[in-house]
Amino acid sequence: MEGIVRCWRWSWMALLLLNVISISTVDGQSDQFIYGLCNVNKYSNGSEYESKVDTVLQYLVISAAPAGGFTTYSYGGVHGLLQCRPDVSLHDCQTCSAAASQMAYQNCPNAIGARIQLESCFIRYENYSFASVLDTNIAYALENVKSNNDIQAFNYTLGNLMETLAGEAPLNVNRLFATGSWVVNSSVAIYGLEMCLRTLPTPDCAICLREAIAAMNGCCSSQVGAQVYLGSCALRFEIYPFYSQPYTP
Repeated sequence: MEGIVRCWRWSWMALLLLNVISISTVDGQSDQFIYGLCNVNKYSNGSEYESKVDTVLQYLVISAAPAGGFTTYSYGGVHGLLQCRPDVSLHDCQTCSAAASQMAYQNCPNAIGARIQLESCFIRYENYSFASVLDTNIAYALENVKSNNDIQAFNYTLGNLMETLAGEAPLNVNRLFATGSWVVNSSVAIYGLEMCLRTLPTPDCAICLREAIAAMNGCCSSQVGAQVYLGSCALRFEIYPFYSQPYTP
């Protein structure tokens, strides 16, 4: 479509940190970097577009936490979205939002569009409307370097858990989010999380999560933990608790 540019590449920071992140464990920091994607097309310093990007990002950071951890905003042809994970506190959402906004500038200088995924939040801006459009392209995936010992039992339990969460998250209409755990054996349990962008219709959320599960099965189900991020949704599983109960202000 004329006027809409969607040429994406891995950001330099994402490539630099790929090996580090893939072997890291969660350290409890809400602003831990996961990945960044930058549009290869640039705006000029001091341009009108730069001013519009500034306005959009500032609004997102100020508004997301008070609005329950989610907000969208469009201004002058720049469209933005910021979403905090529903289980994080207001404070962590605010901290993560500010960090994500700064990383958008640092990671993707002068990019006409950017995505930044941190541990507890996600920020994105574009020169086209994207928030309610289903996007099942894989943005990023990483896995724990440790393999599970009992592949058959582990994968059976993992499959049941992730399919259950994929059914529950779309029905949580205000959050499009679900967490849960299933026991593999006396010494191992699997903890899972699935979520969609809150602008997605329920049927599209269900579609996206099933695509995420397929991607997980193709890359990471033999490991003890993994994260898969699609354009419109994400999932994660670990053998330790990594989420809290959904936060209520």
